[in-house]
Amino acid sequence: GGIFGEGLGRRLEHRHVALGERLERTALERAGQRLAELVVVAAGLSAAAEDEARAIAPNLRWIALPVACDRATLRNLALAQATGDHVVFPDAGDRALPGRLQRQAALLAARPDLDIVGCWSETPAGLLTYAQRHDEIVAEALGSEPLRLSACLVRRSFLDRTGVRHDPEFAVHDGLQMLCRCIVAGARFAVTPELLHRAVPVKPPANPAHAASLAMRARRAVLRHL
Repeated sequence: GGIFGEGLGRRLEHRHVALGERLERTALERAGQRLAELVVVAAGLSAAAEDEARAIAPNLRWIALPVACDRATLRNLALAQATGDHVVFPDAGDRALPGRLQRQAALLAARPDLDIVGCWSETPAGLLTYAQRHDEIVAEALGSEPLRLSACLVRRSFLDRTGVRHDPEFAVHDGLQMLCRCIVAGARFAVTPELLHRAVPVKPPANPAHAASLAMRARRAVLRHL
């Protein structure tokens, strides 16, 4: 029983980060939160890596690729294998505080009109207390501190219906790009006004000008939609 039952999908991509560290963090995030599905897309990793992963998360679904590929492609492949009602797109090192997913899923269950539910985030720079109303959340996406995709629980049916996916061109700001695509596709947002997510520091982009250009492209699509 429980609120999730067969319903919660969790997507992780694995590239350039030690498998043991990633899955250990995942196990900590999952503590006390009955995730029914953990999908790992492993690019260019050995069979021994799968054994190590299953020792940490025995119920995972392991999808092995022969070569490495970009993060967006890995996430899209994992999403294509999703069977749960909801999806989380975590960043490496994120922490979901106790009760986060249950609270977000409960709000989605109570509000069939919603597609994406976020929560407040703690970052090295301080606490991010996002707006709660849909229109204000959309407005924040155009500002300096948009709602973080990694702090959201997303209805998989919305992604299936609209075809929204990650864009491989966005090697940086991929979370913002996905958020903006969801806005343009008509997603309805809400935020649980509680600190339920801890985010790791974001590394500065190797090419700041290119990163700024990508962020502007993502936001420009929202402005055209509005």
